Parts: sequence; C-alpha cells; structure tokens
Amino acid sequence: MIYTCTLNPAIDYKIRLEHLDINELNRFQEGNFLVGGKGINVSIALSKLGKPSKLIGFIGGITGAQISHHVKHVLGLKSQFIRVKQMTRVNVKILIGDKETEINHDGYEIDRLDVDRLLALVSKLSPNDVLVCGGSSARGHARLYEEISEICMSNNIPFVMDTPGSLMSQYLKNKPLLVKPNIKELEDYFQQKIDANNVYSKAKALLDAGAMNVIVSLGKDGSIFMNQHVCYRAKPLTGNVTNTVGAGDSMVAGFIYAYKKQLDYKSCYTFAVAGATATTFGHELMDMDIFQEYLEKVEIEVIYENK
Repeated sequence: MIYTCTLNPAIDYKIRLEHLDINELNRFQEGNFLVGGKGINVSIALSKLGKPSKLIGFIGGITGAQISHHVKHVLGLKSQFIRVKQMTRVNVKILIGDKETEINHDGYEIDRLDVDRLLALVSKLSPNDVLVCGGSSARGHARLYEEISEICMSNNIPFVMDTPGSLMSQYLKNKPLLVKPNIKELEDYFQQKIDANNVYSKAKALLDAGAMNVIVSLGKDGSIFMNQHVCYRAKPLTGNVTNTVGAGDSMVAGFIYAYKKQLDYKSCYTFAVAGATATTFGHELMDMDIFQEYLEKVEIEVIYENK
C-alpha cells in the first residue's frame, strides 16, 4: 500500500477580487474552499492513475472534519488520520487579475501524545509499502520528519520526501527513495544560488548525502533526474500553463506509480514528468486527458547511464 502523509493540511479559501483597497471594506463574489496538502494531492493524483493509497496525518476541529468528509465522500479515498483537538488551519489565497497573494497559517501546535500516535502508525508499515511525505512539519515538532525517516530506515520502509529545503538535512542520511526539490528548495538547503552550471553537482551532493533518487524541478526549463547509475534531463514541453499548484505532487505520484509497477528509472521519470505536465497544462490536478497526450511527448535526454 502507498501511504501519503500530510502533517499540516489545510482548507484553502481562494477568493477573487477586482482590486484590493487597504483599510477599506472589500467585497467579492467568487470564492472556493479547497482541501490543501501535498500528501493529499499525491493521493488524488494516484487515484486518477488507478493506484489506491491511504492518507495519514493530523486533522482536527470543524475544518479537519470537512477534510475527512471531502476525502471520503467526494474523492473516494481511504484515510487513517490522527484526530487532534487543535483545529486544522485555514489559508487564504487572494487572486487579483493574474496575480495571487497567499496568506498561510502556520497551523496549531500538535500535542506530543498525538505525534507518538502517528509514529506508531508509521511503525506498522512494511517494506512492501511506500510512505510519501510532503509539505511543512507539524507546528511545535520541527524535527518530526527526522523521526519519521528514522523509523522508515530501521524498518526498511521506502519513503519519499517533498518538503521545504530547510528540512532536507533531517532525513537525507536515512536514505529516502526519492527527494524532489525545486530550485528554491535546493537553494534553501545549500544556502547559495543554484543555476544551470551547478544544479547537477548539487543533485549529486543530495545522493552523496543519502538520497537514492533525486528529481529537481527547474520550472519552465524542465527538470533533471539523477541517481548513482543514471542522469536524465527532461526537455521543456510547450503548452498553455493554466495551473502550477500541485504540479510537483503530480510529479511524485507519477514516479511512485511507475515505481510500484517496477518500471525502469527512465520510465519512472517519464511518468513523473507527464504527471507534472498533466497538472500544469490542465484544468485540474492530474488532468488525465493531458497526461495521456503528453506521456507520448516527453523527451528524455540521457546525460549518462552506467549499466
């Protein structure tokens, strides 16, 4: 089974304004509540690929209840959330024209007892499972990803991490199956500017630190994939960019889908790129019509292969 873990999920309240007047009453007519969280997005993308998964993490209060209801009755996904007394956070996204301003809540502090309940759940996973973790950590537990990764390493549980760059040092030593930083996250980890001249050496440094596979998202310039045996680069695809939210989560889902089917590295990377494209050029998370179209269009440049 694939488990996706979201330590700090959210309800995203997205509103659209014609303009914003500071210190004045502003009214809007268009607003949507969306379930937010990287692990949740990975599960949604996997379900569209026909691969079941189970969601875990922390939810609480009326907002947590809404997430639970949406996951089960709207998305049709299975979950085993740890229910906490603190309310799940609400984020506000303000769209004015083609610009978006985000106002994100840090989340409420989680009790240590609830953290231990989550770790006990992770401890029950087996080497046949895969755990996908994404997003920020639970408030008050800055090193929780380290604890999770230590359990996974001790129990030979394959795990994937897609977190802020500042947290990567916690788990690289515990040999994650995959890490997927973007350029900004890579820069946060290395505390220096990353560009086309040093991105390969920095990806290699992540491997040397313990990661088994690395995908670095380069935005409009595509992405690279690297492990100790191969290095690939996906050529940028052309299309109408309609949505970037969840593209990285769809990339992770595509990789894990192919990995669980025991496909080779190049195929896993191809599915990852098609997954990200299906969200970037689509009108929803993992638009399957776009996925099928671009799966055939992905061009992978071989930098090196050590067979």
